[in-house]
Amino acid sequence: MKTLTAVRGFAAFVLAAAFAATGADDVVFSLGFDENSVVQRKPADQDIPADRLRHPGTWAVKNYCKRIAVATKEIDGEKCAELKLRGMAGETAFSFRSDMFPVKGGSGLRATFRLRGTYSLEKACGQWGRGGTYVGWYDVSGNRLPAEFHFGLACNDKGWQDVSVEGHVPDEAVEAFLEIGTDSPNFKEGERLCLARAEFRLVDAASVPRKVVARPEPLTAQLAPGVEPVTQGLVTLRDDGMTLIDDKPFFPIGIFSVHRCEPNSNNLETAFRQLKDAGFNLVHTYDWKRGRDYTEYLDLAEKYGMKLLNNPTMSRLQENVIKERMRPNMLAWYLADDASKRTTPEKLRKCSLKVKSYDNAHLTAQADSLGSHYKTRYADFIGSTDVFLPEIYTVCADHEIGHEVLFVDYQVKALFRELSEAGNAVKGIWPLLQQFKGWGGWKRFPTRRELKASAYIAITAGAHGLAWYTYAAAQSGTENPGAADDPERWADLAGVTRELAAIQDDLASRTSRIQPKATVLEGPRRDKFGNGSIHAILKDGANGPLLIAVNAAPEHVSASFAVQGQDRVDVLFENRNISANEGFLDSFEPNGVHVYRLKKRGDK
Repeated sequence: MKTLTAVRGFAAFVLAAAFAATGADDVVFSLGFDENSVVQRKPADQDIPADRLRHPGTWAVKNYCKRIAVATKEIDGEKCAELKLRGMAGETAFSFRSDMFPVKGGSGLRATFRLRGTYSLEKACGQWGRGGTYVGWYDVSGNRLPAEFHFGLACNDKGWQDVSVEGHVPDEAVEAFLEIGTDSPNFKEGERLCLARAEFRLVDAASVPRKVVARPEPLTAQLAPGVEPVTQGLVTLRDDGMTLIDDKPFFPIGIFSVHRCEPNSNNLETAFRQLKDAGFNLVHTYDWKRGRDYTEYLDLAEKYGMKLLNNPTMSRLQENVIKERMRPNMLAWYLADDASKRTTPEKLRKCSLKVKSYDNAHLTAQADSLGSHYKTRYADFIGSTDVFLPEIYTVCADHEIGHEVLFVDYQVKALFRELSEAGNAVKGIWPLLQQFKGWGGWKRFPTRRELKASAYIAITAGAHGLAWYTYAAAQSGTENPGAADDPERWADLAGVTRELAAIQDDLASRTSRIQPKATVLEGPRRDKFGNGSIHAILKDGANGPLLIAVNAAPEHVSASFAVQGQDRVDVLFENRNISANEGFLDSFEPNGVHVYRLKKRGDK
């Protein structure tokens, strides 16, 4: 993964901003490329002031390692910027971001680009929220909206082409920016991309068809002949995606790859004692060959109160499911690891339905990485299982230090955006987070602070459960250690999971209808992607309202929270409380986390 950095000194190009009225069919702005005007500015990625200055005629430019050369020239009568690889082939990434321009919420939009080249932006993508070709939006308070209008631009080098895209401006939007760029695929030797002009128009919303996406068909199947239904321990999803066991909410806290290994002295019971002490309530193993060892694993999970994310053997699917569905700690059938690499959406859905024809009582699940496209790999697999475990491993050598936690938030929110676009499909999202190193691309474990903040920021983004990869290396002494291979790393993870276990009933409660507003008083007010630095969620709570707040910035932040009808705030796990009078103040370390229990006068 590349890190985009701001650079100066590109060859000439210009944003010729033509601000206009925002009625239907009015040009909001047009972009041209001209050798007579060169104005560059540093991108304002982290903190965009509410009274931000306008920079007409400028671009915010990023170019990874200056590996792309930009020259302005005239080609077939069109003045343009030509982008080509500079020197030898390698990792490339670029983006041009326009100045802010006014828009009218609820309008339609039509953008037209005049371009040509052998490098096509048709399937180009950004890097976890950075780069890509899209329009971003801001509301009247200067807050970045989560919605983005992403699109591809196909072209060839046989002549100039005008490529148009259509969409809609979010109702809350009052300003926007255009970004043209990509992190993937890389430029190859001899490829070029030529940009001559871009035009952005607001049009009548009724003239732009809205994309209608049907909600996936329910994953239900009639039981096969002769199969008796399970009547206890029925696992379903609440209307918001939270897991229910016999209608009681359940928040999974899981770990992958539990097995005999050196850290547990090759004793599974030792492993389960360790897991129970750390607060885990869900286990998974890759040692799923049926036999005495697997039966011991299943029995110990039941003994220590651990729910099962159970792997059926595909060659003996019916036998495994019918036999093991009766276990009182069964939760879900794990049907696909790295799903998009191993199967298709249709095959996985068919497998889910087959499982449900033998088991009416439990969920089906899959896991996969999301990829770096705006459209994640999960988008095509939404209808294939009940639960998705996104593999979110953000601590690796190429990431920008200080933003690993924020990428967790970005990816979880991307999934909920896609569920919304899929007709508000109800699915369980249980992020699979990192507590390992190795495997070629991950050079270190998360720090204790990153580990904790990543877990809690996933919850503020809407996660219905959490799990970690991995318990321990498959073989002792390998270069791919997991949590139990390092006592310090295990202590880091257990410190987080014990906290989560203490509030798991609160985490399984509904998200409160009215969310408190966090206002940053000191420190960066916005994170890398233009959202507020403090990410928070208020849950109804099993023992009173529970507010979780995470500082997404790698700097100290002080913030206030507006809460109504509360007199006192207990800060859980910190042995302190705060007086509240329609609100309260607190400070956060870089990537700091606070968990607040809101209380009224007289509450214990």
